[in-house]
Amino acid sequence: MMKILHCIPSMGGGGAERQLCYLAEQMPLKGIDFHVAYFKEGPNSKRLNNSGAVVHKLSCRSNYDPMIIYKIVKITRSINPHIIQTWISQIDILAGLSSVFLKTPLILSERNSSLAYSGGWKDRLRIAAGRRADAIIANSKEGINYWTDKVKRSLLTVIPNGIPFYEILQTPKISLSSMQIDESSEIIIFAGSYYDRQKNLFNLLKALQIVLHERDKAVAIFFGDGPQKKDIINIKEKYEVRDRIKIMDYTNELWNWFKVANIVVSISNYEGNPNTVLEAVASKCPVVISEIPEHRQILDEDSSYFVPVSDTKAIAAGIIKALSDPDEAQCKAENAYNKLKIWSTETVADKYIEFYYKLLNQKGF
Repeated sequence: MMKILHCIPSMGGGGAERQLCYLAEQMPLKGIDFHVAYFKEGPNSKRLNNSGAVVHKLSCRSNYDPMIIYKIVKITRSINPHIIQTWISQIDILAGLSSVFLKTPLILSERNSSLAYSGGWKDRLRIAAGRRADAIIANSKEGINYWTDKVKRSLLTVIPNGIPFYEILQTPKISLSSMQIDESSEIIIFAGSYYDRQKNLFNLLKALQIVLHERDKAVAIFFGDGPQKKDIINIKEKYEVRDRIKIMDYTNELWNWFKVANIVVSISNYEGNPNTVLEAVASKCPVVISEIPEHRQILDEDSSYFVPVSDTKAIAAGIIKALSDPDEAQCKAENAYNKLKIWSTETVADKYIEFYYKLLNQKGF
């Protein structure tokens, strides 16, 4: 039986943690002895612990605790997996250092594109770790493009994020009345990290100010967490329409909200393979997305509304267009669903298994 160890810093609310949970649910069903080692709890801990994976909760004093290297080496020697796969930069670096002591094939996960990296010392350390890795799995073509000229010996491949279609379709709608929102409201949802450099939130807020002035039934709801939450709240509080812009915390009920949303917006400057967009599509909710390669790789004009990243008037116009013609918006949503329905969590797990065997065959196992 193939044994795989996945290492990740925490089970926070990000897309990488979510995708790892989906794999943890599918892999044991496919006969894989699937192990996950992590250090900090988070919103996805419960889902991971309810999966069929073998879960190893390790301790550390901080993200920079040098004992993390020792613990990765120790757990690897205890489990003796065929492959180690790492998720998120911190563990990529530390596992890369740990590989000096290990003879286990190492896979690094790439969840972003080149725009996510500034070239600082952490990025340089991660590149060094990537050069030690035997393979890199990215969830987008842009992610692989980042590594193409940086590594020579590693296998490189793209495996998109998995989408739990059946589970999402079975999710009930949120009750708007229980949330003190009028049933006739036009619901606009953003979900993700409160981090402007990636998510372009300040331009989104400017665009929403225009939209809410023109559409008096529109309500914008943000879900997430991140370092710039207070900045976002301070900006929206200056708007006349501030009462119709709600800045919320991370929620485990996002799919329920997608079921009542008129549109989901993602005008990021860069992405990997964006979970929020994929799961909005699986909810058959129309999406307004930025004109970036990562979005173009998954959807087209027939399945979404594209808007520029920096022209706030054009962003507002795209949102208004989607709200003004519900029939067209729903047609696009259906097209998007049909376009992406092949990427179920089951299919993606199969792609990972196929790649694992390819790597082991190359290594002579």
